Amino acid sequence: LDYVNQKFDTLQRLFGDVPVTYICGNHEHRIYRYIRDIAPHLWGMLEAPKLFRMDERVNWKFVDYGPNQLVKLGEARNLYVRHEPIVGGQNHAKGTAEKSIVSIIYGHTHVYQLHTHKKFGPVPYTTTAISNGFLGDISKECFNYRGPRDNWVNGFTRIDCEMDSGEYEAR
Repeated sequence: LDYVNQKFDTLQRLFGDVPVTYICGNHEHRIYRYIRDIAPHLWGMLEAPKLFRMDERVNWKFVDYGPNQLVKLGEARNLYVRHEPIVGGQNHAKGTAEKSIVSIIYGHTHVYQLHTHKKFGPVPYTTTAISNGFLGDISKECFNYRGPRDNWVNGFTRIDCEMDSGEYEAR
């Protein structure tokens, strides 16, 4: 928590006026499970927004983890953010683009995938799903909780958006 808050403090110093929306994921949600299972007497006293000092961070918004998590990404037309894909499995970006009616960028999988799906009908439209990789040191012991990590992509996705049209490009 100290490390994360130090990094958040740095971001706040460098980009103080830029609004930030923090999308909570399953790793932060483990804090709640830990309290529930190991330290129930702390229930309600330790919550992720408090631990990450969100109340002290000007222009920062915390979005809790859950199945209906969906946040519009700035001015980008039809692009939303959430932590998890809608569909799991090996081709999660394809399944998410096919099932959704909006384009979604998400984390959770630690890999990079992009799939665009055109919806057929009188007014056709496309949806895109982007799994944006993983930011972390794969060699650290804390990441030994699941199978092979040889397909994890260490990186992130940058979204460039035209303010007037809402058109965007993912890089």
